[in-house]
Amino acid sequence: MLHKKVLLSFFVFCVAFFLVLSFGVIDVKPVSACDGCVDTSGWDFGGGSSSKNSGSSSSGSDNSGSSNSGSNGGSSSGGGSNVSGNNSGGSGGSGGNDSSSVSTGNNNSGGGNDRSDNSGFSSSGNDLLATVTSAAGNQVSLDEDALREMISGILNELLAEKLATLYQPMAPTEPAGAVVQAVRSSNKLILNGESVELPAVNIGGFNYMKLRDMAYILCNTDKQFALEYDSDAQAISLVLGTEYAPIGGELANTLSEEPSATASPQGLLIDETTVSVAAYNIDGNNFFRLRDIAILLNFDLDFDEITNSTTLLLDKAYTE
Repeated sequence: MLHKKVLLSFFVFCVAFFLVLSFGVIDVKPVSACDGCVDTSGWDFGGGSSSKNSGSSSSGSDNSGSSNSGSNGGSSSGGGSNVSGNNSGGSGGSGGNDSSSVSTGNNNSGGGNDRSDNSGFSSSGNDLLATVTSAAGNQVSLDEDALREMISGILNELLAEKLATLYQPMAPTEPAGAVVQAVRSSNKLILNGESVELPAVNIGGFNYMKLRDMAYILCNTDKQFALEYDSDAQAISLVLGTEYAPIGGELANTLSEEPSATASPQGLLIDETTVSVAAYNIDGNNFFRLRDIAILLNFDLDFDEITNSTTLLLDKAYTE
C-alpha cells in the first residue's frame, strides 16, 4: 500500500511539475554560459604575452595581476578579468591601440561570480534570481529560497487537486430499503485538538455520522457547509463554504445500543453534481460514512488505535 502511495505521489508530482512548466506559470530565463563569450582559442595568457581583444593588441600585458597596457577598454585584470558591459568602444591605451570592449549587458567581476544580464535571471554566487510575471503583467524578482517556496506551493495545490479526484466515496452496497444491523460506535472525534462527542454507528467496520452533526461541528471552519434539499434532483445539497444554520437536536445522542439501519437511496448534490454514496436512515436521520464526508470535502483523517479516536485534519488533502 505504501509502495503504491509513493509511486502515485511521484507520478502526480511529475504531472504537476510538467503542467507548471507547460503553462508558463514561471517565466525563468537563465543566462547562457556563452553569453558575451569571446573566442579564446589559440590565445596565450602567459605573462608578458600579447592578448587578443577584438582585433587590437596590448603590448607586454601581464594577466597575472597587472593592468593591460596596450588596450584600455575601461577594465583591468587583477587576479581575474573584469569586462565592462556598457562600453561600445574602447579608449586608447598606452600602446596606442584602440580596443573595443565586449558589450553584453553583463558584469563579470574578477573577485567573484557575480553575473547579471537583461534576461530576467541572474546569479550571484549560489543566490539565484528569477523574474516571475503574474497574469496581470506584474513582475517580481525572487531569490532561490523564495522561488523554491513558490514552486512548492503551486505543486502542493496541484497535488491536492489531483488527489481529490483520485478518491471517490463508497457507492451503496445494499439495495434501498434493506435493513442492516448497526452498532453504536465508541470512536471519538478530535477537531482542533478537542474531543467532540456526537452519535455514531458502526456498519460493516465503518463509522457513520449524522450529516447534520458533521455540518454543525465543521461550522466556521474552512470545510463548513450548509444543507438544503433539492426537490428537482431529489438529493441533499451541500452548499460548500456556507455557514450551517442549526435546526435543533444537533449532537443529541438518542441511539439505542444496536439501532436498526435502513439503506437509503438519498443522494448528495455537490457543485450541481449528484453523487451516489452509501447512506443509512436511522430514526429519521441520514447517516453517512465519515470517510466519504472527508473525501467529498477533501480533508484527511488520522485514526489512533490506542485512544480509539479519529482526528480531522482539515488543512490536509484526503489520502488513504
